[in-house]
Amino acid sequence: MCWLIYSCKITLHAKPELIDELLLPCALDCRAQIGDDINEMREQLRKQVARLTELRIKKVEEPGAYQIRDAPDFLNDNASRCLL
Repeated sequence: MCWLIYSCKITLHAKPELIDELLLPCALDCRAQIGDDINEMREQLRKQVARLTELRIKKVEEPGAYQIRDAPDFLNDNASRCLL
């Protein structure tokens, strides 16, 4: 959010020369942080997809092993749909 504060200050004081000094470094920092966040989300998604693939294979091999025990039938049905 520093870019918002700096852009307001630059506009308010009518000093466009501050763009290179204040706004650009902040924007680059934000861009780097967003890139890091996207890479982290991509890695987590890759792991989750691999895990779901593994669970789908196990479900085919052992269909009864992934039923919730001691739960109402509607929960068992919904839980089994999650592994499809």
